[in-house]
Amino acid sequence: MRIVERYLIRNFLWAFLYCLMLFLVLFVIIDGFNRLDDFIRHAASFEIILTYYYYLFPSILVQIVPISALVSILFGL
Repeated sequence: MRIVERYLIRNFLWAFLYCLMLFLVLFVIIDGFNRLDDFIRHAASFEIILTYYYYLFPSILVQIVPISALVSILFGL
């Protein structure tokens, strides 16, 4: 593997992880505010809310991985 390829892959991976975490946090914050009434109405504990997002995580990844990859390619190049 040439130096240029390693450089591009490293830049892509850092940008991808950064974008993935950013979009994940944004998704959870926006979804949390949208579901805040339900959480309060059912008196959901913090543990239940974390469990909810734990099981929702694969679905979130399916939605944000393509966007993160696209944005990271644009930033990496």
